[in-house]
Amino acid sequence: MMPQDTPSAELIETFLNPESAVFKKAKRAVEIEMNIAFEVFMAEQYSRIHYSDLMEDVPEELASKDRLVSWLNDYRRGKIVRPGLITLYKNNNPGHFQDGIWQARYFCLFVKYLKEMLTNQQYVRNKKIAENFALSFANSDWYWSAVGISSLKLLENLYKQNALQTSIAKAYIRQTLIARELLNSVGKIIGRSTKNHDAYEMKDILPQIVEKSFKQQLKCSFDIFANNKEYLIYRKYVREIYGTLQTIYLTPNASEKFLPEGKRGSPI
Repeated sequence: MMPQDTPSAELIETFLNPESAVFKKAKRAVEIEMNIAFEVFMAEQYSRIHYSDLMEDVPEELASKDRLVSWLNDYRRGKIVRPGLITLYKNNNPGHFQDGIWQARYFCLFVKYLKEMLTNQQYVRNKKIAENFALSFANSDWYWSAVGISSLKLLENLYKQNALQTSIAKAYIRQTLIARELLNSVGKIIGRSTKNHDAYEMKDILPQIVEKSFKQQLKCSFDIFANNKEYLIYRKYVREIYGTLQTIYLTPNASEKFLPEGKRGSPI
C-alpha cells in the first residue's frame, strides 16, 4: 500500500538530483562555519570600549580614527543624508546579506571594498584625502587598526539587529556596550556631583576601574569559551583569515601613485 503523505518539494528535489542536493548542503555547512569563524575572530580580536583603543597615537600624516569612522558612518545634515561606506557596501553588495542581515563570512571583501573606496579619488572627491588614505593603508599598524574598527562597527550593527550568530560574539559585544554605557553614566554622575569641587582624581580613577573590570571580564570570557564549539571552528579558519587580510593589505591601493617612492604596495 502506498503512503498517502506527499513529500516536500525539497525532499523530491533531493531524490531527483542527489548530487546537487549534497553540494548545496555541504556549501551551506561551510558558509555557516565561516560565519562563525569570522564573528569569533572579529569579536575576540577587536572588542574594545572605545574605537580609540584600536587606533591611538596615529602619526600626523595618516588618517585619524575620527576621519575613518566618519567615512564609515552615514552623515546627516538636516534632511540631507550622505550614505557612509557601510551603507554603500550594503547597497552595492546585496548578495552579502541574507534577509537584510550581513553575513560575517564576507568580512574580507568588506575590508577590500573599504580600501578601494577610500583610496579612490573619484569617490572621496578630494585628492588630498585619497592621498591620506593611500598612505594610511600602506602602513601596517594603521591597516590592522582600521580592520579592528571596521570589525567592531559591523558587529555592533549586527548586535543591534539581534542578528549575531554566535554566543561568543554576543557575549563580547554585550560586554562592550554595557561597559561603554556604564562609563558614559559614570562620567555624567561625576560631572553632576562635582561641579563645584576639585575632582580630577575621581574623574581619572573611576573610568580606569570600569575599563579594568571590562578587560578582566573579557579575559574570563576568553577562558570560558576556549573549548566552545564556536571557538574550535574559529581556530580551524583563523590562519586563513589572517592570511587573506594580509593579502588585502599588500594589494596596491587605487591611489598608489600618490605614495612616495619606497612606500608603494609594501609595508612601511
